[in-house]
Amino acid sequence: MVRRLLLSMAALAALVPARAAAQTGGETPPGGPGAAADPAPASAAAPAAPRPPPVSLPAAPPVVTPGPSREAGRVPYVYATAGKVIPWGHDMKDFSGGLAVEGGVGVEIEPHVAVEAGVGHFTVAHRLWAPVAGYDVVDEIGATPLVATLRVLGRSANAEYFATAGLGVYWMSFERKVNSVYGGPPFSDADTTRGAHLGAGIVSYLSPRVTLGATARYTWVNATFSGTTIHVDGMLVSGAIGYRF
Repeated sequence: MVRRLLLSMAALAALVPARAAAQTGGETPPGGPGAAADPAPASAAAPAAPRPPPVSLPAAPPVVTPGPSREAGRVPYVYATAGKVIPWGHDMKDFSGGLAVEGGVGVEIEPHVAVEAGVGHFTVAHRLWAPVAGYDVVDEIGATPLVATLRVLGRSANAEYFATAGLGVYWMSFERKVNSVYGGPPFSDADTTRGAHLGAGIVSYLSPRVTLGATARYTWVNATFSGTTIHVDGMLVSGAIGYRF
């Protein structure tokens, strides 16, 4: 009886390692049956987290200048000038300049080309005065031109610079004022003639529509009064204001 019990215990002791080997795939861990098995291999590395997209800073807003927009199409405008005429030339050497004004309309037919039509007025005068002799005579010449002008312009920042050239019809008047008993009777005459002009100027944009600047224009015009032809040439220097629609 004791012998059978011992044989049963020995058989049971032999079965335990065999069953453990079967559960681990039949491999005996290093160091013998009693050694601990290697831990399970680590799982595959997790994929790296996606990188966030680069952060782009908003672009700086464009610098807004008070100059006009470059919209396509024709741009109409009006203008007015006021200044003084400086008589020029041999026939005008004894004359003094007076007020010179002009107003008109224009249209920008290309980004750098405009045409204008305007009407103005200027006067020059010459005074012969001899108080001792009681002599006081004033000769005054007036001009009212209707002009057509080509304007070629350029722009820089909020300024505009330009050159002009044109032709016109001039209604001329002559008046002699006698303020004494000497010097003859008063006299007046008129003439209609043609003239030409060249000029240049610069204006600044106070807003996208309003401009303020200065112009200079040289005018060539001849007038005939009582059979005598006079060259009424002169430089018109003026301030200018404009408005774009």
